[in-house]
Amino acid sequence: MKKILRVVGILIIFVGVVLGILQIIDSFSDKVAYGNITNIFERRTGTEYSNVKTGGVYPCELEITYKDKNGQGQVGKTLYETAPCSSFFNSYYKIGDKVNIVYSENNLSNVKINGLFDRFGFLIIFPLLGSGLIYFSKRLH
Repeated sequence: MKKILRVVGILIIFVGVVLGILQIIDSFSDKVAYGNITNIFERRTGTEYSNVKTGGVYPCELEITYKDKNGQGQVGKTLYETAPCSSFFNSYYKIGDKVNIVYSENNLSNVKINGLFDRFGFLIIFPLLGSGLIYFSKRLH
């Protein structure tokens, strides 16, 4: 059991570092901007989304208006779903909230919230989880 936990821990660390490096490489082409949340689409069933006025308990997409590096107004949506429509420290997003985002010049309609866990979560979470498994495996008798 100790050996299995150690191997799984090492694999998780390796996967986290590889995915984290890919996130870092991807971040070099990202541009930073501030935007305002103009709509929240909350998923209720399947892939259907409905507009909501406040954060909810269901996964959601955020629609954000922002100005690109040329000063042109853009509208983008988050690519991933934030469940439950919240950030790590902020309890819920609301329409009108100002958020720090990153976008790609290749696809201006896809935006990401510019947060530590949102951008580099793999590089942080996976190695911590893997290290915890390795530590736990050493504590087993």
